[in-house]
Amino acid sequence: KAKAAETAAKNAHGDKIAAYQLCKSREKVAAHYYKTAKTTGAKTNPPTATPACVDPGAYKPADQAAAPAAAPAVAPAAAPAPAKKG
Repeated sequence: KAKAAETAAKNAHGDKIAAYQLCKSREKVAAHYYKTAKTTGAKTNPPTATPACVDPGAYKPADQAAAPAAAPAVAPAAAPAPAKKG
């Protein structure tokens, strides 16, 4: 059971990493969209406020995650990403 729980935790962390990478790519696409629309003079709608992308950090096994960290890392807050048009 412990091994299954560990595998589930690793998979959940992998899902968080994938969601973070998707969030960052959406921000990049939206920034490019607004930049090119501005240079071409195209009319755009105001960006939709979205939650900031949160980096889940490195995977920590359950036995290490339970121990308190000496100095927790604080991720810099990213600006909300505009919604992708499409």
